[in-house]
Amino acid sequence: MGTYVSVYTGNSYLETVGTGAGTIVGELQGALPPNGTYTGLRMTLLGVRCKLTIIDGGTTYYTTAQTIGMGDVWPMSTSLAEYDYLTIDYAGPGTMAADFVTPMTVDGTADADLVWVLERNGIVGWEGADIDNITWAGEEDLVLVFAPAEPAMWMRFTLEAEDAVGLPLENTITLLLDASENLLGGFCHRPQNKAINADWMISGTLSNAANGGFTADFTASFAEGGYPAGVSFDMAGSYDCPGGTGIYTLAGDVTPVNTTVDYAPGTLVLSGTAECYP
Repeated sequence: MGTYVSVYTGNSYLETVGTGAGTIVGELQGALPPNGTYTGLRMTLLGVRCKLTIIDGGTTYYTTAQTIGMGDVWPMSTSLAEYDYLTIDYAGPGTMAADFVTPMTVDGTADADLVWVLERNGIVGWEGADIDNITWAGEEDLVLVFAPAEPAMWMRFTLEAEDAVGLPLENTITLLLDASENLLGGFCHRPQNKAINADWMISGTLSNAANGGFTADFTASFAEGGYPAGVSFDMAGSYDCPGGTGIYTLAGDVTPVNTTVDYAPGTLVLSGTAECYP
């Protein structure tokens, strides 16, 4: 069991809304840790700020400059002049932690970058005839990776399956690579119609890389979704994206380990095509 080293202490907000692919949307500058090899990261969150608009029945609602607790009703306004950040204080500190698939080495000769890669889609819920009673606004994590370097390229493909009555199920897998063809991490998106309950990548390898990393063999293990302990599933495969962007061919196998599966036996598929982009 390793020992954590504190590199940042403060109460600054990290902006997580970008302006386009590859955009660095916020930075927190901390102390360089002692020389050595680091295998993971832990971050404690004290609260979040949201600035959003919601359109319901032709009326636009805006968040306002107020502070509320988790689970409180969101105060919304129809006045654009009141549009501002809503602050949500956590009832207690929230801790997010992940291992690095590729360890980070600090030797004192250069800065060390810890990169939080986040891509989400939004979900909003309320009760009653209008949005005045909004009680939560959540997201699904499409990609959530703590990486020891800035990603230079990503690969994305889909696990496809069917449920017992033939309806489609899926999980979207994203792998992140650096400019030296190292696997930095990955994530398994688990939507409502998920085939497998999984999220964090906890280990993985990349081998026989060519074409700048756009052709390679890979292995990956993902943790069971919802932060319990244990491996959800393992996969092994290969991809080939000759042009370095667009659609690539994919082949491989998936082995459920300890997980909740919603698919009918014999329907889970890891093959076909997917996306790869620098």
